[in-house]
Amino acid sequence: MNWNDIEFSFNRALRLSFSMKKLLFVFVVLWCCGFGLLLCKSLGLQTQDWLMLNWNFLPFFAIGILGLSLGVLLIRLYHDEIKERKMNYRKTFSLSKRVMVEIAYLGMPLIIGYLILWTVLGLFYLIQALPKVGWILGIFLSFGPFLLFLSMVFLVVLFLVLFFFLTPIVALRDCLPKEWIKFMLSRVSHSLLTNFVLFIISVIPVGCILGLLMISLNMTHAFYLSSANPLDLVLIMLPVAVLLAPGVVFFFQFAAESHILMMQKR
Repeated sequence: MNWNDIEFSFNRALRLSFSMKKLLFVFVVLWCCGFGLLLCKSLGLQTQDWLMLNWNFLPFFAIGILGLSLGVLLIRLYHDEIKERKMNYRKTFSLSKRVMVEIAYLGMPLIIGYLILWTVLGLFYLIQALPKVGWILGIFLSFGPFLLFLSMVFLVVLFLVLFFFLTPIVALRDCLPKEWIKFMLSRVSHSLLTNFVLFIISVIPVGCILGLLMISLNMTHAFYLSSANPLDLVLIMLPVAVLLAPGVVFFFQFAAESHILMMQKR
């Protein structure tokens, strides 16, 4: 594997990211995810900080589970597209249902892990609420919530790692392999730097698009919309989903290309 191979894979994944059917399908999924995220944020506005945290974090885990299944389907469609086969979305979905469900279950341990961290965090809120000495203890124990928040963010980032490294491994299989952790770690450890570079390349397009969209969304919400309700942004999620769809399609397609490159390297 050399730079020319990476460039060829990048160009092919980018060129085939603009299939109208795939973009329309991903657009619908992204808009539904965006609507769910805004709905949860809206519901969390009237709750306390500890409860509000759930309304802000749990949607990302739900989106992560959905993303694992979406990645399997997109990679299977991409495989048919590369092989110049006629893409049949209904047939591909029917053949992918089992592995899509099985890979979605892998997100459950991450959700359970988050709920454990969230419960432990509640103890720090209780300590902080103690009369007279609570605020002092809260300051001295502030490293605890910091580490808990860091762990929560790490769990969200772990979904991205699963998106990139796991979905290509299981996408073309009939079921989830029992030793999927061994397969994934074997690939990552074989060439850590190369895998890291390929991962960064896949994230750059969707990351840049998402960054610009988030800045624009925050500016619109802060300087134009007078209400503090996040649901005011529901219609704005339509162009957001349209602009984000090609980046999401490219991410999973380049993940598949990267998996092929690493298998050839080994």
